[in-house]
Amino acid sequence: MKESRSSKKIAQSLGIFTLGAAVGSLSALLFTPASGRAIRKRIGNQLRQAKKLLAKKADLLRENAVEKLGDTRQWLVQRVLNGNGNKHSIRRRVAHHA
Repeated sequence: MKESRSSKKIAQSLGIFTLGAAVGSLSALLFTPASGRAIRKRIGNQLRQAKKLLAKKADLLRENAVEKLGDTRQWLVQRVLNGNGNKHSIRRRVAHHA
């Protein structure tokens, strides 16, 4: 549970950082004295770079999700094949703490 929360926080932070970088870059380009054509070209280049970065990050997130899904499937299969042998020890721990 902690891993998924930390993964969400990392993804959220990465998204906020990327958005901030894009807005900052766009602002810098718009306030730089240049012709409209040059600014449009710069913005286009920045957008292409941001798109590539986001695609790489999306691939990484996808790979991590597939890995977590595989781990979860493996855990579930082990529990089913073992007949959930830990359920009695879980009850004892819960009863002991209550």
